[in-house]
Amino acid sequence: MTFQQLRQQITLALTENHCPDARSVVTYLVCDTMNWTTAQMLMHDADIVSSEIISTLSNATNLLVKDVPLQYVTHKAYFCGHTFYVDNNVLIPRPETEQLVGLAIEKAPQGTLLDIGTGSGCIALSIKMARPDIDVSAIDVSEDALAVAQKNMQQHGIEVTFSHVDILSHNIHLGTFDTIVSNPPYICHKEKAQMHRNVLCYEPHTALFVPDEDPLLFYRIIAKLGCEGLLSDNGLLLFEINEAYSNEVMQMMLDEGYTSVERHKDIYGKWRICEGRWKE
Repeated sequence: MTFQQLRQQITLALTENHCPDARSVVTYLVCDTMNWTTAQMLMHDADIVSSEIISTLSNATNLLVKDVPLQYVTHKAYFCGHTFYVDNNVLIPRPETEQLVGLAIEKAPQGTLLDIGTGSGCIALSIKMARPDIDVSAIDVSEDALAVAQKNMQQHGIEVTFSHVDILSHNIHLGTFDTIVSNPPYICHKEKAQMHRNVLCYEPHTALFVPDEDPLLFYRIIAKLGCEGLLSDNGLLLFEINEAYSNEVMQMMLDEGYTSVERHKDIYGKWRICEGRWKE
């Protein structure tokens, strides 16, 4: 079997299973497996594929037809111009979250920064790579997620302090930070009906969902921790938010005493980020 024939076979299998952009997915999969550019792939169209490569691509295809996200199949996600290792212990980085990182890079003062709910570490590591003048720390409730974050830190050769912390434990002793960023769980269980199967079945629910009866749970706790000493005076708090609760998050921050509270739209025109200052 040639590479062209194999690509056609995989494309057909994905198309029959309603995989969007099947042709592009196959091109990416083959190029990633062979470490080729698209041009190189086309140059090798007539080459005979080894049994080992056929097996590798067949296994990947079997996962894709079961709606396993491509990023979990290749263990690669692209975020803020960098490549990160991902598996099903962490959320797949989203393009809209890049704006959260961009605001942190732009507005965070030189000093210390804490990323709460770091997952793969993509937020903390991207900030550190762009702002080496900031001492970045990050926490997560999942030890498996922290193992992924550590792997990404080693891959990029930079230093971020990762710690296993449950912010719901009310026993937080982390010090004081000049900036806090967080993309916490913010999807209500009632929103599951609108979500794609590849997210529901494979991405970690503890990083996605919040109780229907308390959609601001994590925002409220993080904001309170900031008031209680986790944020320095004039410290910056940046949240990624559920667009359905942007007004509620802003009001909660104002009620807690934050100033200069404002919200920002993402690349899709949805309210996605809230920011505020503590004791400005």
